[in-house]
Amino acid sequence: MGMNRHNPFFTKLPLLRYTVLFFIGSLAVMLSTQAFVDPLERDFDALSTSQAIVEEPEPDLIRRSFPPDNQRTISFLSAKLWSTSHARSYREARSIEQDALVARRLLAAMPETVHEDLLARVPEDPFKKARLLEAAGEFSTQRALQVLIEALNDTRDSGLPLILSDGWSLRVCDIAYNTLVHRLRPEGLRAPLGVGMHLTSRDRWISRLKEELHVQ
Repeated sequence: MGMNRHNPFFTKLPLLRYTVLFFIGSLAVMLSTQAFVDPLERDFDALSTSQAIVEEPEPDLIRRSFPPDNQRTISFLSAKLWSTSHARSYREARSIEQDALVARRLLAAMPETVHEDLLARVPEDPFKKARLLEAAGEFSTQRALQVLIEALNDTRDSGLPLILSDGWSLRVCDIAYNTLVHRLRPEGLRAPLGVGMHLTSRDRWISRLKEELHVQ
């Protein structure tokens, strides 16, 4: 008895074969993608969730996930700290600030030798400089304090994303002031200087901080 070429089973064989091949190919792509996930990116994302941000990361977790003696770790965190300043929406601005916050926390947990290396090359770009100043507020070195004080004279626009649409952008000197006042907590000085405060008012507060620190 001959084979029935019109049997539905045989007519569907090519379709079944392509379906199986497509499934195998998709599975291979998925497995290869998972295999090449950057562990730094994965662990950083885990610390960037809303719940993780509320809690301070464990020091042991930081050392395991972000080894300070690995230059790639420092380059990765610096890139997160200096992520783009061009936010097109409120949500995007929040996301940028969230990445910068996590990067600052992780950099603050690094040894002082890492802090000194970062501050030895203060970026000329005002956005990157402002971000580094924010991070330097958590560094305990004398160099960090010196960089912050010197930045009180830098009146360039920081380029930091505006969470609120109204007001005046924060300048590099405003970031330096806010960071210093948060760190030193001198009596009688206002903090932070926000986008809703006029520049002349901010300048008065910065002048008062300079008098407090005996610098020009």
